[in-house]
Amino acid sequence: MRRLLTIPRLALFALLLTAGFLASAHFGGFAQNAQTDRGIVADLISKALSSDTSQVSIGEVNGALSSDVEIRDIVLSDRDGAWLRLDRVRLVWTRSALLLRRLDVDRLEIGKLEILRRPAPQPAGTAPPSNEPILPELPLKLILRALQLNELVLGEPVIGAAARLAAHRRGPARPAQ
Repeated sequence: MRRLLTIPRLALFALLLTAGFLASAHFGGFAQNAQTDRGIVADLISKALSSDTSQVSIGEVNGALSSDVEIRDIVLSDRDGAWLRLDRVRLVWTRSALLLRRLDVDRLEIGKLEILRRPAPQPAGTAPPSNEPILPELPLKLILRALQLNELVLGEPVIGAAARLAAHRRGPARPAQ
């Protein structure tokens, strides 16, 4: 009997929550907060990946907590300036597969990746960067079904001559460990 009383309360709560979201979206606050949240996620990622000698700048993150994530305007810099630029990367993946210790990627799309030069060496007397991973290491199987690299631009300092490449891969991939 207690369960019957709980279901109507849950339904009422869901209805009120939905009405609150609709009202917030109607008056513009929801859209403004979504834009702010995208900037906050980009800032958090940038700060987590940057160090004293290298900076990571991320312009925008869309769908950070979804299974369809897009990150725009990534720039890696050192004391000599930008050495890598990535205009867009999109990851379509199955989040629940992580529970099964798999990184299950349906599609990885990379727009234009520019490697302008090699990163500057560490200044003398600077402690080498930590080899500790940012995220905990977990034994994961990687499954990549489709990869699309629209344009890879290698600057002359990288391999001795400027180069432009593209890569596409489609089809089932065997899990890698």
